[in-house]
Amino acid sequence: MKIHRVLVTTDFSSLADQAIAPASELVLGATGGCLILAHVIGGQRLAKPDPDAPHFQAASNLYEVDLEQERDALLKIEERLKAYEGLTWRAVVGRGEPIESIIDIAAREKADLIVISSQGRTGLSRLILGSVAEELARVSPLPVLIWKQPQD
Repeated sequence: MKIHRVLVTTDFSSLADQAIAPASELVLGATGGCLILAHVIGGQRLAKPDPDAPHFQAASNLYEVDLEQERDALLKIEERLKAYEGLTWRAVVGRGEPIESIIDIAAREKADLIVISSQGRTGLSRLILGSVAEELARVSPLPVLIWKQPQD
């Protein structure tokens, strides 16, 4: 399997930022490679029962502002990516349930690999909160590389 297109997820945490470097290196080593930097905003897409209703217009405006802020945050990572001369990359924002959205973005972008960070929760917090990274690795049709916090 050749890896040309790598989707790396970010929640803008320092751990997620650490995963960008190895993902970028993978892409640089591939002819015609592309790094897809993705962030998923939780929540559902807006329903469109009556686009003229004031409450719908207000919700729509908030949704658009939210998307624009996320796009801006993704584009700020561009300065760091400039260090990888020749790297082709793009930023994508998704909305909805994280795992489903990540898989949808990966399919749309024709990714060969998904890179996601994991906080490495253990015990009760892992049982209660679960792990998006582990669930993604179980259900993804693509290989998933989980970037974990280095041990001290």
